[in-house]
Amino acid sequence: MQNYGSLRYWIIGLLVFGFGIKAGMAPVHVWLPRAHPVAPSPASALLSGVMIKIGAYGILRVATTYYFPSREAVTSLTDPLWDVAQNIGAIIIWTGIITMIIGAFLALAQDNIKKLLAYSSVSQMGYIVLAIGSALYLGYEGPLGYSGAIYHIVNHALFKSLLFMVAGVIYYHTHELNMNKLGGIAKMLPFTTIIFIIATFGIIGLPGFNGYISKTLIHHSLTEAAHLNSNFIFAEILFILTSIITAAYFSKLFYYVFLKKQTKNYKDLVFDISSLDLALLSIALIIIGIGIFPNFILNNLIVPQTLQTTYDPVFITNHILNFTVFNLSDILMSLGIIVSGGIVFILMKKLNLFKLRLPKWLSVEYWFFLPTYLLMRRLCLLLYGDKCPINETDIAKLSDKNIENIGFIDRFVITARVINRRYEQSIIRSDALIYTFFITLTLIILLINRIF
Repeated sequence: MQNYGSLRYWIIGLLVFGFGIKAGMAPVHVWLPRAHPVAPSPASALLSGVMIKIGAYGILRVATTYYFPSREAVTSLTDPLWDVAQNIGAIIIWTGIITMIIGAFLALAQDNIKKLLAYSSVSQMGYIVLAIGSALYLGYEGPLGYSGAIYHIVNHALFKSLLFMVAGVIYYHTHELNMNKLGGIAKMLPFTTIIFIIATFGIIGLPGFNGYISKTLIHHSLTEAAHLNSNFIFAEILFILTSIITAAYFSKLFYYVFLKKQTKNYKDLVFDISSLDLALLSIALIIIGIGIFPNFILNNLIVPQTLQTTYDPVFITNHILNFTVFNLSDILMSLGIIVSGGIVFILMKKLNLFKLRLPKWLSVEYWFFLPTYLLMRRLCLLLYGDKCPINETDIAKLSDKNIENIGFIDRFVITARVINRRYEQSIIRSDALIYTFFITLTLIILLINRIF
């Protein structure tokens, strides 16, 4: 990659953009909050716990494969071979910060449980992207970011899957996901409430639970980056702010769903521990186990993988193998963030700020779909000229600027129809010819091998 000049930045940009779509990275996260509310809870658990991690893994793999110099060529932290990695790492750090903050603020404004958790996934993926950026930016001494990224991938898969399954249990009993219409669930489903609390403690980073470990690693990597470049001090402030907002919107979710006075009588909902709850217990125990014994995952899973990279093995031994997360400053910071999040929730509730809604023209989705509509209309005119069926039902739907009425998938399908009207028959004929040719060729080769 050293010989590609500025082209290498376009390459990494396109690769990160592509994997970022799957990871739910801002501003290409728009599909994720729409997919979760309509998906069954087990599917949401897999979607957030597994599928979007593939995008994060893709970014990490591309970054470390193509932009890490070889172990034999690197001599020190200041080796010029790290320059490209540091430049790209800085961009990825800010991308992660933007994703974190956008996801957190949008989650705070949601009333639907699964939509809140979806935007939370966007925010948490920002933590992972930030950690990947730190792993690149810190160069030879970047194992803190690398370890934090992998650790948070594991942790997020656990606590977010558990949260979506808890949402599924609630919906199974109440057939309701709007938290304003719920309340009093803690009395009726006490075991589910305990499971939710464990998952929440994990995601907000309470000491003794898994999220605290990975968030501490990521925060330390960002602090190291701030020591090298003072511009990242602002990024560190936004990191803390995002963590506070995370604690605030989970305080909101806990209050409105579990603690608030019940607004609806659920006659079939009685005090019990169901098989649905027992299915969640194992994940909850793993969250606690990782939080109490953080070095098990670190030493047995992450460090062996980190030692295969270009990173300084001495640094890994001294700072990762012997990493201590349970120190007073980190614990106090974590507790301070959680308390601040609770205070933010109380203030917003007292001031009725949760009822405020931004105008639709300020949403990311609106500014994503409006250019899409304009592009589709231009394509239609290009394909059909004056005979463009702009007044037909499909094209009329594309002109709807209300993102609640017609989503991205609908727009994509309609666009495909418009193009297909022009080229569908020729494409089908050419594809059929190509498929027939290759199938026939394959059969001939197999027949020849069979005879001879």
